[in-house]
Amino acid sequence: MKTIIIAYASMSGNTEKMADYIAEGIREEGYEVELKSSLRTSVKDLLKYEGILLGAYSWGGVPDEFIGLYNELAEVDLNGKKAAAFGSGDSKYRNHFGIAVNLINEKLQERGAEVILEGLKMNLAPEGNDIERCKDFGRQFVKKLNQEKQAEKSL
Repeated sequence: MKTIIIAYASMSGNTEKMADYIAEGIREEGYEVELKSSLRTSVKDLLKYEGILLGAYSWGGVPDEFIGLYNELAEVDLNGKKAAAFGSGDSKYRNHFGIAVNLINEKLQERGAEVILEGLKMNLAPEGNDIERCKDFGRQFVKKLNQEKQAEKSL
């Protein structure tokens, strides 16, 4: 079964909305997606999926609601897994805008995952064109996932 997990932390609902729109884009490409709160996700859950998307809002680092999953990542080998990160933040904090996305992508790479898309960072809630950016992130993730699978088959 073609499945992707989206595990996220959302305090004000902005990152949750992003996750919902990203999931729409994934479904448009014919994949199934499971949305889960990061508080209800273990790293062992991540191993069951073809693709891993992790989302968190940023207020200076990895948020409290995501830190448990983030720390658990140190205990798992994600070699061969395809992944990416996304999240919301407030652009008025320029030096730290979307920092959680960067930290999550770094952790995924440290654990052997292949980050196949640059992290998606959104200022506050997705509105207008941002909704389409989220859906496109989901679509692009699936396309990259399929390209990677085709490349692996041809080796």
